[in-house]
Amino acid sequence: MTVIETLKAKRGLIHAEELAALLGMNKDKLYRKTKAGEVPHFRVLGRVKYDPAVIAAWLEQREVNPEGGKVSAKI
Repeated sequence: MTVIETLKAKRGLIHAEELAALLGMNKDKLYRKTKAGEVPHFRVLGRVKYDPAVIAAWLEQREVNPEGGKVSAKI
């Protein structure tokens, strides 16, 4: 299952730790990119949350090799 498929299967908002693990990146780097406005997110009671469906669509827009089913664009 690809990262995009995994995200599409999730329900509810997810935390940075979970998204960072799915994307194979460091949580601190994800927070920096989120703060810079590079990653779509929500703030709920002061905490950063991510909508898996929004992230999946965002990744699909950045997909470089759609034939391979793998996201290869830099995040």
